[in-house]
Amino acid sequence: MVVLERLEVEKFRKLDLTLEFPEGMMVIKGPNEAGKSTILEAVLYALFGKTTRGTKDLAINHRSKTARVKLFFSVDDRKYLVERVLRKGEVSEARVYELLPNGARSLKASSVKRTNEFIEKLLGGLSFNEILVTNVVAQKELTKLVEMKGQDRDKIVNALLGLESVNKAVEKLQQERREKRKDLESKQNLLSEVHKRLEAYRHDLEDLKVKSEELVKTEEKLLKSKVELGKIEQLYIIMKKYREALSRKREIEARIEGLKKSQETRRSSLSQILQRIKLKKEEAERLRQLLKNIDSQVVKLREQLEKLKDLDNVQKKLKKAREILNEIDNTKARILETEKRIDEIEKELEDLEGKISGYEVKWQEYQKLSKEIEKTKPSLVIFILLASLSILGLLNTALFSLGFTALAYYSIIQFKKNKLNEKAMLMKDELSGDEKTKTIIEQKKLELERLKSILEKLHDSVETSKNKLRTCIEEIPQKYKL
Repeated sequence: MVVLERLEVEKFRKLDLTLEFPEGMMVIKGPNEAGKSTILEAVLYALFGKTTRGTKDLAINHRSKTARVKLFFSVDDRKYLVERVLRKGEVSEARVYELLPNGARSLKASSVKRTNEFIEKLLGGLSFNEILVTNVVAQKELTKLVEMKGQDRDKIVNALLGLESVNKAVEKLQQERREKRKDLESKQNLLSEVHKRLEAYRHDLEDLKVKSEELVKTEEKLLKSKVELGKIEQLYIIMKKYREALSRKREIEARIEGLKKSQETRRSSLSQILQRIKLKKEEAERLRQLLKNIDSQVVKLREQLEKLKDLDNVQKKLKKAREILNEIDNTKARILETEKRIDEIEKELEDLEGKISGYEVKWQEYQKLSKEIEKTKPSLVIFILLASLSILGLLNTALFSLGFTALAYYSIIQFKKNKLNEKAMLMKDELSGDEKTKTIIEQKKLELERLKSILEKLHDSVETSKNKLRTCIEEIPQKYKL
């Protein structure tokens, strides 16, 4: 809801006043041509920049070249000030400020067009004509309206309130509402279908993850089984050879035992025994040679057993290599995440630098304007000279007009300086916003340098891990490499 609070009027038609609006209803009473309608016109001009009677120049007091209207009002507990300056034969000025709780002013619009657009938006889209026909009744029209008959009165009221345009607007809004509702239903159906597909994709993704995990576990089990099978095959070969050698040894011992028994039973025949002894010696020599061969095979088997001990060291090296690979993968993931964050910050820097691209030009214009403000001051010599002549004018009427010339000269210089100060304040506000943006840019650059340093350290860490992995692989014997 819009609440009027204070009206300040200078040289607007016959008005030159400051009016406080109390809460509730307010009645302004006075004779004809006292300025009652002009107060309402000043309020409407402050809001919309339009007069209800005649042109803009006619609204300026005939004794002045400029007029000023200020209106303080609030909308939904937010306070605003709209200020308009009228100049005969020149472009008007308009500004809107929001009055903050701390007493500061926030500039919302600084041109006539932007001010009109901002006020119309604050009023919910109501235009000057809609406000005029729904809130203003000309003098003496109420009596005629009461005396009219039903149909005539209805026509006047409908025309006065603009109900025909309202009814058309209501029908148009209802049609748009039906179309929007159909569009909403269609989009809701589409969204429901998308949700169903998304849910199905999620189930498929979960099944895929479970199967992937099972596949990885199966591959790990298969790899372990292959390694264990290789060990078992080697042990089986060794045990088979050892069992064959043991069987031969037992056969030899049995044969030696048989020879001993045969020797005892055949002592009666020395020649046969000696012959047999000779044969047995030869056979024993052959058996010794066989035992030597068996001993050499046992030595080879022991060497193979020593080689199998290297497998423990190889497994430890492989485990260490797997840990280094995991470390490299984790570091690469951090690198990708850091590079992504660097890209985001660089994009933010590009956007922020684009916002303050004209900062140096604005700063130069502000410096130039500040110098111009310093130069814009009345000449003390000229002012004293004109003032002295005006004092002499008290004695001589011919010189009295020079006093008014001195006053006009000082007023013109002061007015020009005020305008330059207002422009400088606006430029200073813009430069203050750009300074904050520059501070944010510096912070982003520091964060970017920090991330780049982290990224460089992560790359160094990856290279160090790769070197460790190469060293670990080189320590594995060549016979265990593919």
